[in-house]
Amino acid sequence: MSTSRPWALPLSGPYAMGVYLWELAYRKGIFRTEKLPVPVAGVGSITAGGAGKTPLVLSLLGYFQREGVRVGVLSRGYGGWRSQEKIPFVFQGESPPPPEEIGDEPALMAAKYPEALYCISPDRLEGGKALVSAGVDLILLDDGFQSLELFQDLKIVILPPDIPLAGWGWIKAFLPSGELRDFPGRLLEADLLVCTRGEWEASDSPGPENWYPFLRHLALSQKLPESIVPPVLETTVRMEGVAEDSDRGGVPVHALAEKNVVLVSGIARPDRFSRMLAFYGVRPLGHLALPDHARFSDRDRTRIGKWIDTLEQSSHKKVDTILVTEKDWVKWGREETADPRIRRVLTRMMWIDEDRWVGVLQSRLRRAWTP
Repeated sequence: MSTSRPWALPLSGPYAMGVYLWELAYRKGIFRTEKLPVPVAGVGSITAGGAGKTPLVLSLLGYFQREGVRVGVLSRGYGGWRSQEKIPFVFQGESPPPPEEIGDEPALMAAKYPEALYCISPDRLEGGKALVSAGVDLILLDDGFQSLELFQDLKIVILPPDIPLAGWGWIKAFLPSGELRDFPGRLLEADLLVCTRGEWEASDSPGPENWYPFLRHLALSQKLPESIVPPVLETTVRMEGVAEDSDRGGVPVHALAEKNVVLVSGIARPDRFSRMLAFYGVRPLGHLALPDHARFSDRDRTRIGKWIDTLEQSSHKKVDTILVTEKDWVKWGREETADPRIRRVLTRMMWIDEDRWVGVLQSRLRRAWTP
């Protein structure tokens, strides 16, 4: 886990100290964790951005809805103006507000699972209470590993793309100089750890066989038994095709073979988007990477248009396809005035050992539902 912004290194120590004191206050009982009357399943990570939390929440949503569970998703709604409001905002997925109000990730979830309830609230405890009042059977807490004020019956943590450095190397990797926002030792508090490797990166990302020795070392360094190490399960992400708004099934990626394609993204790790498409044989003319959670405002769209014009002039080719992620599509591609060349890339998270994954879910939540 590297230091991506060396100039910010002097700030990483104070950030890490703040995290330590915050967690210590909960361990010592200065702040209290409150349990809600319905189970809470939290999905989180110890790194910032691009960990794969949203695909995992979508996978959980699909599973629980197939089981007939009335699910409520609790999100901060990052990027939407509701994230600045103190009062929780609950809405039905069938009639979601626009992404600029609720954020791009809740908008994507609502588009895929309109039957669920959603709550936007920076106050996780109050947001959870609002969903309980709305009558949900279970709450999915998006990006909740650091939400210590709310008891979580099931803690699922997505592992970083790299194994953290040992010792004081952790401090260097903390925000804002690196991507770490929590101490790796807290991984032992999870009920389930998930490592996600796309088909295009299986050879250069650590898997369970790499993580278990590190986790056992963490346990021993804290004088804890090795039995405390949570199970590590693996998922893979596959590209299933490209689609227009009206084409939910999509078309195979090889349909792009004769197209002049460009990529436009506003995600935390645009390099993964490029690498995925390259793995499937897509050779774009260029990739414009906007900041994570970009709003695709009029200013952004003007910039995109000028960039495409310049690219066409330099390559002497006419761009006929603009590929975007599904998260960006809900902000740009769904509008009636959207560029007709936009196509969204369809991906799906799949469990390598689905039976074991379902077993962990059922055993943990069965205890939560039992009086």
